[in-house]
Amino acid sequence: MTHTHLLVGNPVTGEFRAAGGSGVRQLPSKSLVTRLPTAMRLRTPVAALLVLWAASETSLSLNPCSLCSAGFGVAFQRPMFPLPSVDNAVYLDPNIKVVTNQMRYFIELLLNQPNYLPIIMEAFIRLGIAFKRFKGVIDCLIIKGTEVRLPRPVPVEYDVPIGGKNFKIPRDAVKLNKHLSRNPNELALVIPTLKGIGAKITTVGGRVSGYELFNVIYKFDRPLDTQLSVGGKKFKLPKDLKLLIKFLAVRPKDLLKLEVLLLVWKVKIQKHPGGGMDVTYAGLKQTVPNVPDVRIKLGKRHYNIPTDLQAIFENPQTLHVGQLFEALQRANIKLDVNVRTGVVVGIIVKGTAIPLPLTIDLRFKWNNRVYLIPRDMKALIAQLERKGMPSDVMHILYTRFGVLQVRNSAGIVIMLTFNGERYRVKVEKQTAVTILGKTFQLPREAEKMSAFVKADKSRTEPMLQALQRAGFMFIPDSSGNLQTIQKGAQMIKLGLRVRIAINVVGTVYRVPFDLPRLVKDVRSFGRPHINSLLNQLRRVGVKVTKQGSKIKILFNSIKYIL
Repeated sequence: MTHTHLLVGNPVTGEFRAAGGSGVRQLPSKSLVTRLPTAMRLRTPVAALLVLWAASETSLSLNPCSLCSAGFGVAFQRPMFPLPSVDNAVYLDPNIKVVTNQMRYFIELLLNQPNYLPIIMEAFIRLGIAFKRFKGVIDCLIIKGTEVRLPRPVPVEYDVPIGGKNFKIPRDAVKLNKHLSRNPNELALVIPTLKGIGAKITTVGGRVSGYELFNVIYKFDRPLDTQLSVGGKKFKLPKDLKLLIKFLAVRPKDLLKLEVLLLVWKVKIQKHPGGGMDVTYAGLKQTVPNVPDVRIKLGKRHYNIPTDLQAIFENPQTLHVGQLFEALQRANIKLDVNVRTGVVVGIIVKGTAIPLPLTIDLRFKWNNRVYLIPRDMKALIAQLERKGMPSDVMHILYTRFGVLQVRNSAGIVIMLTFNGERYRVKVEKQTAVTILGKTFQLPREAEKMSAFVKADKSRTEPMLQALQRAGFMFIPDSSGNLQTIQKGAQMIKLGLRVRIAINVVGTVYRVPFDLPRLVKDVRSFGRPHINSLLNQLRRVGVKVTKQGSKIKILFNSIKYIL
């Protein structure tokens, strides 16, 4: 039996998760699923994924402000991840039963946007996903004791330069451990980097004893003290923690920059919406001034920034970079981006630099070139215009990177904006869409079209077919819910939610993400299932034509042959 799920409802903006690509151009290899014995199940790393800062390209100084400035505003480490092109997406096999829709979103983000690994790892922790032990390439995950092999391997390499040496992590983790055991005073500089790539720092009696990274525990030769210098004063940690906290009480900006270190020694920092912070450690409590909060809206909820930053990054429901960056920019909160690397290390709230709980790498690979956002925005837009503003690439730029659109009175995009900078784009024309004899000019009459369809749910299928005929691309979220359409630079919210997923013999295929898998699997279907399948594909806007013994389907301008 073949069923099509076609539901219309109110938009759920709080969980928008757009996946890239104009359909799947590359057929993923079959994912292997193996059941593991309980005793062999790997633990999910429990690590707050924080910032990749602390290292200079040449050497590291223990000068306190060198620590602060190296970490915030100037992230010298260049991200080492090779990136796939944003228009060469691959997707997970829909037949894997242990994978939920939310898991699928973050796994596919790992496959197609691996430079977001710190964010993805934080979500994995919350969702119960672990990495199978690896040294340089992620090719297998562990979910509920089941091995899930990835259709495309993900290389992982972090460069940690310290003491005149470069350590490639995770490959050189043991060497780094030995180096820190011999040079404990450099530990304060390395801790933020380790936490940034997913390490859980362990302490014994207040001294740092080691860390857990990618499910492997690394122990130092002995529990280590370390030291740092702030404002010309040296502090030995953990012995001088109380003195350091008292000193930082009148230097709130430095306290914020050193927060990642203080948390290692169980210092509690409670931020208040009005602008204050309570810093508590071993019976000591200091009240420290802090920048007043700015409210932003994510989905249906409001959050206070910077107070709620940690909570946002700990919740997979709100851990979506494009949505967060859009909300921050609309609240006039600027991103602190290293123009040399494209890494966001913090935000600027009312003139005060606030570190993010983790760094975000804004490299964008397309058309055989890597662009750094925002440094290369002009060059990227020029190339996009030369290529006709491809819809799939524009959609990713908006939804994964938080690039905003500026529209004229007719709803046409005339400029793009990111982090306060504006970039002009060529003005596109309105597109006529005819549904059951009634014509709408999009984007100007998008609301009228939505109201027309909402008035009679039977108009949903004709709408989908008409939008495809007019050249609009459907890019639903990871669970198959369609809320926006794209044509060139025009991203249009439908004002309704349409689920386009096809259930064939118990397996749900998302359109368009799983069409290549469906084309591959269709050979095992019986003739009655195939005929029913083709009818259901037509209902969701897929163009189906027969040429002799071959059946061709066209969706989002991509052709498939059955």
